[in-house]
Amino acid sequence: MKKIIFLIFLLSGFYLFSQNESDIFCGSDNYSIFGKKKRVWRDNNDFLLEYIKKYEKLDSGFIYYRIPVVLHIFLNNNESKSRLLLDIKKIIQRLNIIYSDNKTGIQFYLSDIVFVEKQKRLKANYYLEAPFITSSHKNRYAVNVYYVNILEKKFFNKQTNFHGTYNSLNKSIISIRHASQTTLAHEIGHFLGLKHPHHNWNKAKRKQESVSRTIQKGFITKKTICEINGDELSDTPAEPNLAKYTDDDCNYIGTLTDAWGQEYHPNTNNIMSYPGNRACRTSFTTMQKAVMLYTAETMKPTKLWRNTPENFHLTFDSFEPDDYIDMASEIIFEETQYHTFHKTVTYNRKELKINNIDCFYFSAYSNLNLSFNFEKGNYDFPYIMFELIDNQGKTLITKNIDKAQTIKIPELKGKYFVKITCLSYFDNGKIMDYYITLNVN
Repeated sequence: MKKIIFLIFLLSGFYLFSQNESDIFCGSDNYSIFGKKKRVWRDNNDFLLEYIKKYEKLDSGFIYYRIPVVLHIFLNNNESKSRLLLDIKKIIQRLNIIYSDNKTGIQFYLSDIVFVEKQKRLKANYYLEAPFITSSHKNRYAVNVYYVNILEKKFFNKQTNFHGTYNSLNKSIISIRHASQTTLAHEIGHFLGLKHPHHNWNKAKRKQESVSRTIQKGFITKKTICEINGDELSDTPAEPNLAKYTDDDCNYIGTLTDAWGQEYHPNTNNIMSYPGNRACRTSFTTMQKAVMLYTAETMKPTKLWRNTPENFHLTFDSFEPDDYIDMASEIIFEETQYHTFHKTVTYNRKELKINNIDCFYFSAYSNLNLSFNFEKGNYDFPYIMFELIDNQGKTLITKNIDKAQTIKIPELKGKYFVKITCLSYFDNGKIMDYYITLNVN
C-alpha cells in the first residue's frame, strides 16, 4: 500500500493531462497536484516588470546565477563512456549559448556525471518508471537530468513517445538521448518556473488564454485573462500547440481562433513553445526571464548558485566542461585562453570538490617548433602539472610549474593533447587562474 501511495505521489508531479498533439515534445507543465507553488506574478505581471529591474546588468551579459547540472546517463550494453564525453560537453555548451544569447543572467556548469548500467531503464515508461528514475541518486543542489533511449506513454491502446519531460514534484528532468538541441533548454525553463505558452489552449474560456491582452473576467474583481490563463504572462502571445501549424522556416501557417473568435498571431521562436521545427526555438521574453530569475532566487539551493563573493570559488571558465581528453577544447596558434580552477557542487550534497583538470588539443599540419606560454591571471597562479599527450594516448612531456613561464615543445606534426592538472590546495572563497598561449617559434 505504501508503494502505491508513493507512486501516486510521484506521478502527481508529471503533467498527466497533456494535450494529445503535444505528446511527442515534452508533456510537461509546471503543475503538480501536491506541489503547486504560488506564482506571485499571476494576475500581476507588473510584478515581473518591476522585479527584473533589480538585475541592472542583464543587458551587458552579466551572470547572476551559476547553476550546477548533474547528468545521469543510462548506458547501452558495453557502451564506451569515453565516447559520450564529447556529447556531454556539447550539451552543456549549447545550453549555455541559448541562455547567454538571451541574456538571462543564468549559466550552467557540469557538476557531475552519473553513468548507470541498467539496461531495463533505457526504455522508460512515462507513468510507471519515469517518476522512480528521476528520484534516484539525486543531487538536490543541482538540476538533475536523466537520459534514456526511449520515453514512452502507454494508456490503454494508445502509445506516445516523448522527447523529454519535467517532474515538478522532485524537480528533475528526463530526456531521450538524441533530443533536439533546444529540448534541455526548454525543460530547464520548466525547472525555473515557466509554462508552455499554449497551456490549456484547447480548453474553454474558463482556462484558455485570449489573443487580446485586454479581455477580463470576473464579476467583482476583474482579472486580465492573459495574466491568469495560459502561461500567465502577457508578453507571450496566446498560441495553439504549434506542432502542426508551423513550417520548416518557422512561419505560422494556421488559421485558428481563440474562444473569443480572434485569430492567433503567435511567436514561433519561443523556447517554451512547440513549433514543428524545434530549431525555431531561440528566444525567451522579458517576463519569462524575470520568472526564471525569481525562481532561481527563491529556490532552496540559491545560496550556492548566486554570483556573489562568497561563491567566488565556483566561478568556471567558458571552456568547461573539459575535465577529460575526450572533452578537450581546441587551442589555436597564437590564441590566448583564460582558464580557472574552481570548485563544484558534487553528488554528495553540500560537499565541494575541486575542478582541477583542463584539457585542450591542437593540430600541427607541418613540422613546427611550438611553445606554451603561461601567464598569471587575475588571481593566484596555480601549482600545475603540464602533460603533452599524442593521439595514441602516450605522454610525451611532463613538467610541473608554479609560476608564469614558457614551455618549449620540440618539432611536432599531427594532433596532440594538453592536460593541465591543478596540484594546489585552496579553500572556499579562493580561485586560481591562468592565461595560456600556443605560439609558433
